[in-house]
Amino acid sequence: MGITLIILLIVQVLCTLAARETLGKDIWTLTPEKITYGWKILYIAEFFFTAGAVSTKVTVLCLYLRIFMFNAFRRQCYMMLALSGLYLVAFTVSTGLLCRPIEYFWLGWNNAYDAVGTCINVNDYMMTTFIISAIIDVAIFLMPIPQVLKLHITPKRKVAICLIFGAGLFVTACSIIRTVFFIQHYTSYNPNNFKLALRQSVLSLVCSWSYLKYHTPSTRTIWTTNGSSLEH
Repeated sequence: MGITLIILLIVQVLCTLAARETLGKDIWTLTPEKITYGWKILYIAEFFFTAGAVSTKVTVLCLYLRIFMFNAFRRQCYMMLALSGLYLVAFTVSTGLLCRPIEYFWLGWNNAYDAVGTCINVNDYMMTTFIISAIIDVAIFLMPIPQVLKLHITPKRKVAICLIFGAGLFVTACSIIRTVFFIQHYTSYNPNNFKLALRQSVLSLVCSWSYLKYHTPSTRTIWTTNGSSLEH
């Protein structure tokens, strides 16, 4: 949790620095120097944003491991942890290889540098990261629901527990909104959607923290009480 907070604070600082001059503004109103500055910040922040998004996923999965004692479910958690790790490695490496040379990432918007280097389609790449991240988020936050439905408790308590875990779906909804927003502005070089992505990560961190602080002890008690019968 602490690592996630530090990473997101770094992203916040980077976005704040860039927002003073570039982020959230119409590209046609900016000087070339300011546009280049904004893309430099975006390039650096993308590494930290990916790490922060994965760190939040890991936080939730580790929470599940603290609550659920069922071997089958814990194997699912470890599989999702491995998938999150692969996501981190894949998109960290691919972010570093977006352009050749690297500086073409923040210079490529200027047609004068067309002969200097080459990049993959940055919009396609960012949209891919958003979609894959949203799919993983949905899978993670839906994982406990089947386990809840197996509990030998009243329907009212089942609904209450589902709502506790379902709070994370609000974060997923933000992720989906972010993706839709990005697709709608697909041809624009304005990096406005990055601030929405940051807010989604902060919200996911808040949800994870609330799980750990307020719900883990009571939920763990319920599973301890019902666990022996559910493992058969």
